[in-house]
Amino acid sequence: MSFQWIVGRAGSGKTRRMYGEVVRKSLEAADRTFLVLVPEQFTLETQKELVALHPSKGLLNIEVLSFQRLAFRLYDGLGTGERKILQETGKGMVIRRLLGEEGYLQLPSLVEKRGYLDKMCDLLDEFQQYGVAPQDLEAVLEEGVDKVLGDKLRDAGRLYARYRSYMEEHYLTLESILDLLPEAVEKADWMEKAEIHLDGFHGFNPSQTKVLEAALRKVSHASISLLVDPELVEGRGEPEDGSGELFQESLETWRSVEALLHTLGVDRLPTIRLEVEEGKRFRSKALVHLEKNLFRYPYAKFAGKPAGIHLGYGAHMRMEVRAMADTLSRLLQEKGLRYRDVAVLCTDLEGYKPVIRRTFEQYGIAVFMDQKSRVLEHPFFRFLFSSLDVVIRDFRYEDVFAAVKTGYLPLDQAAGDRLENYALAWGIKGRRKWSVPFHKPVPYEGPGEDLALERLEGSRAQLWEAYRSLGESLAGSRKVRGKAEALFRWMAWLGLEERLGEEARDLEAKGRLEEALFYKRIWPAALELLDQMVEILGGEGVGNQGFADLLEAGASRVELGLIPPGLDQVVVGDLERTRIKEVKVLFVLGLNEGKVPKGDRPPGYLTDQEKAVLKGRDVVLAPDRKQMLIRDQLNIYGGFCRAGERLYASFAQADLEGKALRPAPLANNLRKMFPQARVTDFAKAYEGRFVVNRPLPTMMHWLSMLRDNRSGSFATQAKAFHAWMSGQEAYAPLMEKALQGMAHENREAPLDGRISGLLYGPALVNSVSRLEQFAGCPFSHFVKYGLQARERSLYGVAPPDMGNLFHKALEILVRELMEEGRDLCGLDPEQRDLRVEEAVRKALDAEVRDVFRSTFRTGYLVKRLTRILKKSVWAMQVQLGKGDFRPYKAEYRFGGGKDLPPSLQVPLSNRTVMRLQGIVDRVDISQEGDRCWLSVVDYKSGSRDLDLTALYHGLQLQLFVYLRALLEIESLERTQEVLPAGVWYCQIQDPMLKMEGEPTEETLRQETEKAFKLKGLVLEEEEVYRRYERDMGSRSTVIPVSLNKDGRVSAAASTATLEEFAAILEYVGGKVKELGDGIVEGNIAIVPYKYQERKACDYCAYAGICQFDEGLRENAYKLIKKSEKEQVMLDMKNKNEQ
Repeated sequence: MSFQWIVGRAGSGKTRRMYGEVVRKSLEAADRTFLVLVPEQFTLETQKELVALHPSKGLLNIEVLSFQRLAFRLYDGLGTGERKILQETGKGMVIRRLLGEEGYLQLPSLVEKRGYLDKMCDLLDEFQQYGVAPQDLEAVLEEGVDKVLGDKLRDAGRLYARYRSYMEEHYLTLESILDLLPEAVEKADWMEKAEIHLDGFHGFNPSQTKVLEAALRKVSHASISLLVDPELVEGRGEPEDGSGELFQESLETWRSVEALLHTLGVDRLPTIRLEVEEGKRFRSKALVHLEKNLFRYPYAKFAGKPAGIHLGYGAHMRMEVRAMADTLSRLLQEKGLRYRDVAVLCTDLEGYKPVIRRTFEQYGIAVFMDQKSRVLEHPFFRFLFSSLDVVIRDFRYEDVFAAVKTGYLPLDQAAGDRLENYALAWGIKGRRKWSVPFHKPVPYEGPGEDLALERLEGSRAQLWEAYRSLGESLAGSRKVRGKAEALFRWMAWLGLEERLGEEARDLEAKGRLEEALFYKRIWPAALELLDQMVEILGGEGVGNQGFADLLEAGASRVELGLIPPGLDQVVVGDLERTRIKEVKVLFVLGLNEGKVPKGDRPPGYLTDQEKAVLKGRDVVLAPDRKQMLIRDQLNIYGGFCRAGERLYASFAQADLEGKALRPAPLANNLRKMFPQARVTDFAKAYEGRFVVNRPLPTMMHWLSMLRDNRSGSFATQAKAFHAWMSGQEAYAPLMEKALQGMAHENREAPLDGRISGLLYGPALVNSVSRLEQFAGCPFSHFVKYGLQARERSLYGVAPPDMGNLFHKALEILVRELMEEGRDLCGLDPEQRDLRVEEAVRKALDAEVRDVFRSTFRTGYLVKRLTRILKKSVWAMQVQLGKGDFRPYKAEYRFGGGKDLPPSLQVPLSNRTVMRLQGIVDRVDISQEGDRCWLSVVDYKSGSRDLDLTALYHGLQLQLFVYLRALLEIESLERTQEVLPAGVWYCQIQDPMLKMEGEPTEETLRQETEKAFKLKGLVLEEEEVYRRYERDMGSRSTVIPVSLNKDGRVSAAASTATLEEFAAILEYVGGKVKELGDGIVEGNIAIVPYKYQERKACDYCAYAGICQFDEGLRENAYKLIKKSEKEQVMLDMKNKNEQ
């Protein structure tokens, strides 16, 4: 038996030398077998390379295997008896079942935590690969460790012992097969004439080392190619450039194999030491320099301009990818390259993948993403697990619509959306509510509501039938086998196999071959998962939750790797994980801090410190994170050195969300290593030229130049491109739409009068709040009242619901007292509180959706709201008791009809009439002789004060429009002179008082009264303001009035003279007409107001529709400046005189 090393750094030709020798020998000795062992992910590429080298273009006596495939090759000699091989799916199920057993875990609460199962599966694999037995862990525990590690080791050891016991009786795993492989190698007589050649390995774990030892005892010749600096294996000591750390893993592999060869007494042939030379792989001195200096410290600087090395950066990841695609496309055209001559390696494949896929689609570049995909992330499996959750968790809203939105139920997207809207509006959740027909009115529907309800009921019936049948089928068996069969029959009944096939065909038709392949493999993966469940645990008793847990445990371990669907594609992979063959052009994207080398990896079951403790007790496991960092450096080095002719390395200055990114130290080192290299700022590169490439990306570039007014310098090229695109049938419509989009300005022209009439009707019936919304932003008024867009109705208690309850209860209380002829002030505290409770009950009975009685939480909320209302009614009783005003009307509705007083019928500019309507929360009255005074009260659940500046601009018209209407209506009905007294906001609250020390009961009462003081405006006449508080001293406790020492009203008081009241009322009438004219004239301008800290956009539900953006020159707020009362009154009087 002989052995030979082939050693050299990246690009020295190790693989080519080994494969060439294998092909030569295979031709000379056709009766012998030549085994080429490579890592699993290399097998396909290795076969391609050997076929290309072989004169016959075929492999007759050459076999390309991985360690696992070698085990399958020798399966009959493994001595496995009747045990079958357990795949990753089955392994997850077995471990999940064992974790579910009670009584032996120290930390059972960890089992349900996300990621725990995966960590435990990985740990048990690690134990097997590194030859750790349960008794090894017991020995560590006997020696003593800290409590946390002790608990973790006890759980892991006990689970491992149960797992091994179970597996020895029933199954083999891919890891345990390697433990049996050495014996199978010894029994394989045909291997005595075989040769074995290992390529692509940096190191071997203990199980692989045992297989290697058995092979070295058996085969006639063996060789290993090793990525290592020849100086290190020649015993010349540590190189000055620090190569020892970079090649540390390879060097340890060299030493361990050398020790094994010495032990076995193998005849060693001279080591083949290959050097990196220009022309072997690397076609430029700069690439040779890069190989010799990457991750070596100190590194040498390259003299001159580095041909073949290009550095750059983009303002963001999209620009970085676009620059790469532009360059790649140009190289394909100018240099005659094929897609397979190019590779793209990313430091963050998950982050770059969607951008690369979308960009390459625009450029028409064929791409293959070298990445395994977890089936759990596919909508089909999300549908399965959501459906099981629907049955298990009693039709929770989240589970039902997680399943609906996957699209695998017999409901189209529109039906699913309507169903969700209805469920949200009426709180449809739970088996009971889904099992009965829908009968409540449909939200958002006008005419045709009955038909809409009929459609919704049809959708409900389909959904209910699907999950009723699934639930009954699962309940029909208490064994894993029966439940798996029930689930399969249900999937077949829904036609899911056919649905997945249709989706795969659609993707193929769109040219998305990689995704189509993935979809084609989903159904077989699901069946394999169910088969594994039945085979492994079919006879086990299990409930629905346990069945779902086992199914998810199996699915969580399934990753589908795809074979490239074509022969000519650009491979896109991960810089540290993807192993690619030599390519002519390599792009490396994302050289950003924290991404290369990778930052902190998620910890496993055992921390690095805990592994170090075990290592000190002779229990060696997989490399810790520090060792992995060294391994990552070797992988990055190998990745960079795959470039034969050109290397393009870049980083981004911001991620997809705009978060700033910094270049990695590696990017800075490349700049220093090649000081004369041109570092391209991709943004500036695009600014200075008109890039003509594939049609779609060229159009995008041209549009960006138009947007930024940069097309003038390239008018000729731009004109020619526009003419060419407009003449292409495939691109002309797209070009037209794009230009329309570019010409779009975010402003809205007034509506045509005819359209305005159709939207708002021949007679405009308006509420004051509607006018205020128009004043705040005409466009939001148009969306709400013209288009009648409404927010999704959600079943639950929102702030408006609480406000409505307050208003309704107060209406009932005040109205009933007036009907009974009773005075609120005459009720004792017990009577008052009982009347409040009764009013709340009646208000709840009148509430259509019954949201306040839906849950225990809302029941508690009702008690809290009742307490607040009791406190507020107490304050009202106190305030009314101090004065002469008494409630006169409650929830008084006016307007809307034809027989209205003049102030409520406003003639508009288009010769139509606007009819005002509204509801006044409370009207108080005080009378004396031939005069009466009216006081308008508006209840608010939040704090609010009258602001004359806001009133002037139409944002706070309500109180004065109500007062104006009441004065006119009452004047027509009464013989008395009707005068204004005041307009008020009354806050419904249970105030939190801030007081120092231990307050007395009287102090508490005074502070509480102060918190309830009315806010608004009162007539500045002593006869009037004393009607609110007869015994008022220098400061009222009811209204905002205070007196100077001379008895006159102070400047701080919120008062207005009768003349000022008249001016305000007249101005309000003119403002109402002005706003009404704006509506019927079609004003829908996107002009929201901004007043102090308030903006119309703050709580606007239509921001996603109007797309208002201060960054656009055509969008700006209507700025309102705060004015003093005197200035506002002057402006009003001037306006009235116009």
